[in-house]
Amino acid sequence: MLQQLSIDWDNVVHQKENNAHSEQILFDQYERLNHNCKIIYDALKRGERLTGRDIVSRFGMLEYRRRLKDLKEAGVVIQETTLKGGTKQWYL
Repeated sequence: MLQQLSIDWDNVVHQKENNAHSEQILFDQYERLNHNCKIIYDALKRGERLTGRDIVSRFGMLEYRRRLKDLKEAGVVIQETTLKGGTKQWYL
């Protein structure tokens, strides 16, 4: 039986960086980064299959790889395939 995933969208993004400067940027942008995770999750939940190009062009996110990792760490099972030319595609 599938369980409904419960995600705290105010705290889905990681909270520790490897240096003080990066942590300050993370802290300053925390709300926006959490929102970006939600945008990606909603698209995947709708059944969309996303590549990096899709995410950058449609949503304007340049740091999407870390948002995908944040979602995975929050318990979202994201599948990925490698397309011709080495491009990755993510889906649920």
